[in-house]
Amino acid sequence: MSLAIPKAVICLSSALAFHDLTTFVPTAITYAIPRSDKPIKLFHPPTEAFYFSAAQYKAGVEHIETKSGQIVIYGTEKTICDCFRFSSRLGDDIAMEGLKAYLRSPSRDLNKLMKFAEICRVKGALTQYVKAIVG
Repeated sequence: MSLAIPKAVICLSSALAFHDLTTFVPTAITYAIPRSDKPIKLFHPPTEAFYFSAAQYKAGVEHIETKSGQIVIYGTEKTICDCFRFSSRLGDDIAMEGLKAYLRSPSRDLNKLMKFAEICRVKGALTQYVKAIVG
């Protein structure tokens, strides 16, 4: 995908699935691009573009080497925050499932999660959910 859409960053439900934070199987690859860009429509695989502000687009990007090449994807904490930001389009259940799976992880980092929550403008809501789940 990075060859067809160079600025694409895998996000939301596709990133949740990659990071093993959901049981949901995405029907399309979800990707982020800057608001100023226009998406390129791919016919295969199915894709869905999401527009991010410059600050939200740049934050939390990771480059992961695989057997098939490099994947450009958001890290776990940024993915969780993005799912809450777009929960009206994704569904609250997917965002909550991802958060609960993340909070069960021994490698969770709540400080890092809250840093991205601030960037994504979901800190207030996410803080309440984390307190309710963690205690």
